[in-house]
Amino acid sequence: MWTPSLPVSSSLFPSDFLAALSTWSQGCARAGWGQGASCDPGRERLGFERRPWQIHEGSKSIDWRASARRGELLVRQREREVGGELQLVLDRSASVQPGPTRRDADQRRIALIWGWLHLEAGGRLRLLTETFDGKFSGRGDCLTLLQALTALPEPSGTGIPHCTPAQQTLFLTDPWVRFLNPLPPQTSVLALVLQQEDRPPHGGLRLRDVESGDQLEVQFTPERYRKAWEDYLEQKRVELRNKGVQFMEYRLPASEATALTLLKELKESGLV
Repeated sequence: MWTPSLPVSSSLFPSDFLAALSTWSQGCARAGWGQGASCDPGRERLGFERRPWQIHEGSKSIDWRASARRGELLVRQREREVGGELQLVLDRSASVQPGPTRRDADQRRIALIWGWLHLEAGGRLRLLTETFDGKFSGRGDCLTLLQALTALPEPSGTGIPHCTPAQQTLFLTDPWVRFLNPLPPQTSVLALVLQQEDRPPHGGLRLRDVESGDQLEVQFTPERYRKAWEDYLEQKRVELRNKGVQFMEYRLPASEATALTLLKELKESGLV
């Protein structure tokens, strides 16, 4: 179990967050993930692919957001995850932190959650950013992973890490990402969406005509903004699906929410 004497960052990875993560990971291990350094332990989790809902599954299993988009009741398929290598790729470009630090901090917290649980299962982990490439193996490297994520520099620039083929790749990014290089097979892209991006900008937008120099003010109604935003996300899904990549967005908690709130919401979402 987690011991409070280990050195942590009280702001990024507070003690209650780490204690809850440790308890969760130990419970998963007892449920069948495996306790040793074997690369064969497995578990089931909700995947990114959808399929039609069946009446015997109950209404709680329905993915209501995806169902509304597709016009039919859908559920997320369960996938069997086995030990082995997880390539965890973090987009640390400037758009990850457009002002508020919520996405930067939560990206690192989500990376720790995924990585910690995978290492507790006896798997191997590769953490990749544009400036960092580290490998970890087994539960003994959980603290080393925490330290590596704590030490990452703030998001900057426009570079995207170049992924190599792996058993499984999870790419944590923002909804504005553009992939210029091919992504390896078995890649899932998780776009972390800020609450500010889910609603029209306060006070509208002020623009300047390039040719005349005239100032323009654009106002958005919530309904039109929502439709344009959902259309954009759907375009991303289709674009990456055509490249053989799974795409899903995850709505981050409000800016005042704690790290422990993120852990609870992520657990309830079934993404991990």
